Parts: sequence; structure tokens; C-alpha cells
Amino acid sequence: MNVHGYIKEEYVTDLGYEKFVNSFENITFKLEDLQIYIDKFIEIRSSGRIINTNFKDDEWILNAQKNESKSLIRFNTKLSTEMKLLLKCFTILGIIEGHVNAYTQLRIKYLNECLLQCFGYQAESEKNVIAFESWLLSKTKPLLSKLGPILNQFLNFYNPILKKELLEISNQICIFVDGVRTLPNFKDTLIFDHIITDFQKTWTDYEKLIFFPIILWWRVTLVIPMRVIEFCSLANDCITVDSSNRFLLKIPRKKVRAKKQNEINIADVLEINEDLFNLILEYKETTQDFNKTPYLLSYDAYCESLRVKKSNGRQLRKNNIDMFGTQQLSSLLVYFYEEIVEKKYNFTLEKIKLLDTRHYAFCNMMLQGFNMLTIARIGGHKTLNAQMHYFSHLENLSQSSIQFLAEQHNKFSSLPDQSSLRSEEKIIKAKSLLKRYTEDEIKNFFSMEFGYCTFNPEKCPVGDCRHCSHLYIPADQFNSQLIYWLNDESIRLTNLIKEQLELMKSITCNMTYNFGTFESDPIAQSELSFLAANSKKLREQKAQNDAKLNLIFREGALHDEE
Repeated sequence: MNVHGYIKEEYVTDLGYEKFVNSFENITFKLEDLQIYIDKFIEIRSSGRIINTNFKDDEWILNAQKNESKSLIRFNTKLSTEMKLLLKCFTILGIIEGHVNAYTQLRIKYLNECLLQCFGYQAESEKNVIAFESWLLSKTKPLLSKLGPILNQFLNFYNPILKKELLEISNQICIFVDGVRTLPNFKDTLIFDHIITDFQKTWTDYEKLIFFPIILWWRVTLVIPMRVIEFCSLANDCITVDSSNRFLLKIPRKKVRAKKQNEINIADVLEINEDLFNLILEYKETTQDFNKTPYLLSYDAYCESLRVKKSNGRQLRKNNIDMFGTQQLSSLLVYFYEEIVEKKYNFTLEKIKLLDTRHYAFCNMMLQGFNMLTIARIGGHKTLNAQMHYFSHLENLSQSSIQFLAEQHNKFSSLPDQSSLRSEEKIIKAKSLLKRYTEDEIKNFFSMEFGYCTFNPEKCPVGDCRHCSHLYIPADQFNSQLIYWLNDESIRLTNLIKEQLELMKSITCNMTYNFGTFESDPIAQSELSFLAANSKKLREQKAQNDAKLNLIFREGALHDEE
């Protein structure tokens, strides 16, 4: 038995406790190593750090430290014996690491709560993942910022079967940069979406068989905010058509009936469009020659991948060889980036994580004007408060979409075909939509305050030249007044969009809901829908305006009069 520390893949024989703690994230709990922790507990108690207690006790007293008094930590008596031992051993490592009493109390308080609410099931399953997400979403942003590193360290120590999924959720919900949770670069995300679309038009039979699950994951979870484990658990017969010719998708989540007045009945059958229905049907037809299982995603088809064959994929140790799990989907996404995004399309993009699409789906529903009750039922949340943290991303997502749209107006109208992307130029060629005109052509246009209208001002469908693609401004008219004119509108639209998003948040948070009938205040919902449509219009206007502003800064010198 190793007497120092425990690493996931191997025992380390010459590692002292100092280095043992410094490499904390690599230490995993082994029940057979319990005596080592008990011996360390006795050593800590002998030093006076812990007083008047034994390892088996459910209450430990931590001695006073600098500027601190004695502190009591409790291990919940409702925890299973193994869970309690796990938490005690984790506490010992924290004491060795030098944690102050207040921080130790914080860790144990919320880990007690987490273990009791999220891991009180006899067998590890998707229930743990769903409960863990719900538990995190019930916490405030300041607390989540503190819980993030605690949970990551603890999950690595605990090393549960679904650790990867749990860590992804923890990182998605708890990690903040300047107060906002991190998501991949939005421009890279949109390029990835364009690649997905083009790839479906050009894929070979082999590529279709291997990478179809990635296409399904992207298309389904961007529309329906499903958890990754829910997507991987979709049943083989998950799609149906009802008597009203509606296309339905059954999600593998337990249809939860509300137990409290403010809890929500979670929906497990949702209506989808015909395109999504046909896409799932096409995948079933593509994999019909493989062994039929209870699940939609075919593990046997996944094993046809050259990469999996090289790694003896069929011999991988799996709890259920019929199920294409989250680990396989994660590996396949990495493979897709390497073989398709980078090699076939010559793009190097910031990589999207599997859970990101769920976040995008929630944000997209909010921007479209769905109320919180509808979003909660579709997303599988039991309370309305679980939606609140997604609002922090709306403004950033809105600004990113405007920036990307503006670049599209300046550079390109659509992603080039596959042959163009595979050329030496690699990326999309810049192509200004505000093209150059000859002097003779300009004579036929209508002179405006700035530039020329290439349409007809009397029949203008827009109303403001700054929002219109028909405005042409020659480079020799680029001047400070023009910049001020465009910049002033950009600032106005930015503030207006921000105000509308805040108003949407206020309306949906204060809307009256009937949790029994799933109905909401019709007047408030009408206002919310109007604001969503208007906000989209404002984003499109700002993109047109900013495209003109960007063009001036990129392509022209100013021609101010002396």
C-alpha cells in the first residue's frame, strides 16, 4: 500500500504529504487507503490543530488560528458511511493544505448539502447529473464563484463514474470572467455552425456514418436545451407523429410532477419541426444495418471509426456496450474538430464544449421571447429561479451577434463552398457588399446627406440610411462628420438594446404564472414577444450601421476639409 498519496493512474511511492497536497487535483479517494487518512488525522490532532474529537465522530473541533476562534464542523449524519468517510478524508487534505477554519467550514457545509441532495442514489446515473445541475442553479452568483474550485477539487478526489459530466456542469455554471460565465468565441461558434451546414452537403458515406451524431447533437440541443446525458440516452423510438400530424420528440427525463406550489411539471415530450424529425429519421436509416439497441445513437456505428478501431474500441470497458455515452460523444467531437474543421475546412477555432449548446439554447429562447415557465418546462428545470443565471449572458451574446453580422455585411454573405475553404487562402475572402461604383453609375443615384441611395428614397422601406444596405458612401466622402453620424447611432442603438433586454428580463421575472395549467399573463407575454421581435430588429439595424463604420476605419483615410 502506498503511504503517501494516490494518483488516478498509478501509485506514487516517493511522494511526501507536502507534494501530495500540492498535486491535490490528482488525488483520488480509495476506501482501502482509509488507514492512511486516519493516521494523518491522529498526527494533526497531536499537533493541536484538531481538539477533543476522534476520526469516527460526526463533529470535529478545529483549534483557533490567527484572527480566528475555534470552529465546529459537522458531517451530516444522514450521509452514507462511505460518503461520510469520503468527506472526512477530503477535510484532512484541506487542513494539510493550510485552509483557515472559515474556509473549511464553508467547504464542509456545502459539500454535505451537495452529497445529500445529489448523490443520495444507490447507483450513479443521470439522476446524479440532473440533481447536481439543479442544486448549482439554486445558488447565487457570489456563492457559485466560491463553490467552483471547491467542487472541481472534490470531484477529482471523489472520482465518480460520471465525473467528466459533473465537472463540465460545474465549470459551465460556476466559472466567471469579469462577472460573466465563459462561453466560446461567438464568431467561432457561428463559423462552426456554417461548417456543420456545409458538411452535410458534402460528406462521404464514411463521414456521414461516423460524424452523424455530432450533427444530431448540434441540431437538436441548439433548439432544445437538453443535458448531454439526456441526448445520449435518447431512445431508438424517440420520434413519433401524433393524430394532429405534429412531430414529437420524447426526451429521456422523468416526467416530474410538481410537489410544491412554486415547482414546475417538467415536460418529457416536445414538439419539433419536420426538418429535425427527418434528420433523426435519416440517422436511423443510416445505422439500420447495425445491431439494434434501445438507444438512438449506435455504439456499433461509432466503432466503425478508424480511430476507434486503432484503439480497440470494441474492447473498451463499458458498463453498457449498447449505449453510445457522453464519453464517446466527447471523443467524437474532438475527432470532428481534428478531421473536419481543421483538416477538411482549414479552420482553427476555439472548441465548443458539449454542454455549451444547452446554454445557447436557453439564451436563444430568451431572446426569442419565451417566458420563464415555458423555458423551465422545456429545459427540465423544476423552478423558475434556475433560469436566472442565463440572463447574465444575453447582453454579451447580443453584442457578439451584432459584431459578427456587421463583419458579414462587410466581408461575405455566406460561407464559401468546400472547395474554396480547402484552397490555399483558407479563410473567407473579404468581399465588401458596399462595392465600388463608377462616376457614371453614381450619377443615376440619389444624393443623400452622406453618400448616395442606390434604391429610391421615396420608396425607402427602412427609414434611416444608417440601417440600410442601399446606402453607398464613396471613400472620398469619408470624414469626421460621417464617423460622428454613424458612431452616434451605434451608441444610441447599444443603449436601446440593453434597455430592451433589461425590460424583457423584468417582464418575464414578474410575470404571473399558473403552474397548474402552464398559462402565463397574456398581456405580459404579448409585451415580451413584441420586445423580442423589436430587439432583433435593433440588432440588425446596429449591424448595418456598424458595418459602415468598420468599413471607414479599415479601408479609407479621412477627407476633412481644411
